[in-house]
Amino acid sequence: MFSAYCLHVGADLSIGKVTDSGNIRCAFHGWEYDGESGQCAYLPSGDPVPPRASLYRFPVVERYGIVFAFNGLTPRFSIPEFDHPEDSLVLKSGTFADRFQVDPWVICANTPDLLHVTELHQFDMRNDPYEDVTWQDYSATFPIHALTPAGPVLDIRPEIHGTNLFHQNGTVDGRWFGWSTWMGIPTPGQTTVFYTICARPEPDETPEQTGEFLDYVLNLEMSIASEDVPVFAGMHYTPGNLTRGDRVLARFFEYLRTFPRSHPSADFLN
Repeated sequence: MFSAYCLHVGADLSIGKVTDSGNIRCAFHGWEYDGESGQCAYLPSGDPVPPRASLYRFPVVERYGIVFAFNGLTPRFSIPEFDHPEDSLVLKSGTFADRFQVDPWVICANTPDLLHVTELHQFDMRNDPYEDVTWQDYSATFPIHALTPAGPVLDIRPEIHGTNLFHQNGTVDGRWFGWSTWMGIPTPGQTTVFYTICARPEPDETPEQTGEFLDYVLNLEMSIASEDVPVFAGMHYTPGNLTRGDRVLARFFEYLRTFPRSHPSADFLN
C-alpha cells in the first residue's frame, strides 16, 4: 500500500491505472511508479526521474481476508487474534451499509462508555466490568456477562486496539463466536466500518447450519450497533462533565490524548 498522490503535481493515483508491467500510472501526466517499491520508474516527457520521486510504502499485513495498513513507520501493535486458529473457523466479512458521520475514535469510545451499555442497550449486567478493565499502551479490554433485552446471554470480552479497531471473543448462549470491526476514514469526519464474524463448526453440523448461526450473531451485533447510529450522528463530546460512572471512559480519553500521532507520508505529498 502506497501514499495516494502523484509526486509530480499531486494527482490522485486511484483514478489512474496499473500497467501490464505492474507499474502504477498517474492519469494526469503519465508518471509511472514501480508497483513493488513505489519508486518513480518512467516519465513520458523523457525527463530524468527526480531522485526523491518515490511513494511512501505503508507496513501491511493480511488477516482474515482483510488487508491492514499501519499509518506509521513500524506497527505499534499486532492485529488481534481470535481464540481459535483461523483455519478452524468459518468467517464472514462485509461492510456496514452506511458511513458513520464521525471519526473512528468516537465509535471506539462507545466501547469503554460502560453506562451506555446499560442505559441505551439495556443490558442486564451480571458482572462489574469497571473492576476488570485491562489497559496496555495501545489497547484496552474488559469482560461483559449480560442478559440482552432480546434474550440471548452474552459472555464476551470486548477489546479496543489503537483508535480504530474493535475486537471481541466470547459466547452467545454458550456458543463461541468472534467479531471484529475495522474502521477507515474515506473523508475527514466520516468512517467506513468493515467487519469479520466467525464461528467454529459444531460436531456433525452442516455448513448451512454454521452459516445460520453466523447470520444469527451478525443480526444480533447489527441490531446492537443500530441503536448507536442515531446517537453518533449528532455526537459532540464535551470535556469537564464526566462523573464517577464515566471513569473508564475518562481513562479512554486520556489514552486518546497520549496516543502517538503519525503522518509518515507527509513528506511524500506536494
